[in-house]
Amino acid sequence: MISTWQSESDIVVFAGENWNKAVIPHGLEKYVSECWVHHYEDFN
Repeated sequence: MISTWQSESDIVVFAGENWNKAVIPHGLEKYVSECWVHHYEDFN
């Protein structure tokens, strides 16, 4: 998934305070062998 945000505060409103951590819903961790979250800043 790729998303674009105007500010970090917009991300917090959408995803919560722990927006920079991958979330695996309870019970589904057995299906995940690896996960990661990458963040990039665009300086235009």
